[in-house]
Amino acid sequence: MSGFYLYSDCYSEINRQMNLKYQFPSIRRILIANLKKTQLDESQRLPVPATYIINGEGIVVWRHFNPDYRKRSTVYEIMQVLTEIK
Repeated sequence: MSGFYLYSDCYSEINRQMNLKYQFPSIRRILIANLKKTQLDESQRLPVPATYIINGEGIVVWRHFNPDYRKRSTVYEIMQVLTEIK
């Protein structure tokens, strides 16, 4: 085992609980897409990309959260933090 778990919020349960999704009134014009057909739910909301590293005691020791979907955490950043807390 690698010593950590990876969780993906594909049904947006955590996003919904923590209010990490946003919705635009004119989302179809912006994306030229029907989000009801491309997502697992019908909310037509977009998740805010976020990465959290939580230690064994349940404490968030690192996070990256940016509503600009183009600015995401890098694998290098994540691995560096995981190496430091190991």
